[in-house]
Amino acid sequence: ALEPHLEVCRARPAHFEGCGVGMRCDEAVRKGEELLRVPLSKCWTAEAAKSSPELSALDPELLEAVSDESLIALHLLAVRAASARGGAAEEVGAEGAVRREHVKLLEAAEIETLLDWSLEDLQLLTGSKWAMVVAQQRADMLEEFSELEDVIGDFLAGLQIDLQAFLWAHRLLLSRSVHFYMEDGSTLQVLGPGQDMFNHSLDAPVGDEDVSLTTAQGGRRSLVIRAYKDFEAGEQACYSYGGASNGRLLLMAGFVLPGNAFD
Repeated sequence: ALEPHLEVCRARPAHFEGCGVGMRCDEAVRKGEELLRVPLSKCWTAEAAKSSPELSALDPELLEAVSDESLIALHLLAVRAASARGGAAEEVGAEGAVRREHVKLLEAAEIETLLDWSLEDLQLLTGSKWAMVVAQQRADMLEEFSELEDVIGDFLAGLQIDLQAFLWAHRLLLSRSVHFYMEDGSTLQVLGPGQDMFNHSLDAPVGDEDVSLTTAQGGRRSLVIRAYKDFEAGEQACYSYGGASNGRLLLMAGFVLPGNAFD
């Protein structure tokens, strides 16, 4: 469903023993070649959220006060709400179409982060900094949602965005989005259709060689994933989630890796 919206797509979702759903190469892909290319305009970003029909109706000063992650979360939930009502989201054109299709896939996806653990399960991490990190993250999300209810409660109610929906969107972004450090010192958070399905590999280099933002002539930007090695047809293609320790991987994706050099 997403392929018509992607500039390059040489891998598709498939189930892999031991690691669940990942991206399987349709054909042989050589090191350095593109596996996926998605126009940034079709990805979920804070700027896309602010310019969406749903959120652009809100006070611009209010939007500037909301965190980038929560802006993206609200955009996801606005599109999801429209689909749940059986109607079309207000966003039209290619960008609106790909977001509607992507939300359907995201709703069906299995997500596990430390935010999904019960308080009893988190007792296993007693003494670890990650127990404190997840507690603080939960507290921050609860506080931000409470503040949003005070200011845009009618907007949230109209889209049936409650606390559980807000937490779902944040868990999704924690698990599947990527961050880029920009030249001006800012950070750009991106959730890309297709990008979110690639699994992590310790063999992939840490850096921007395999996942990057590229700018074409005319200023058109794209999210690009390149093969960090030669992949054969049918092989799972992965990229690096960065120099993440097992604690970080457990927090964001619910797994650990034996022999993780970043522990």
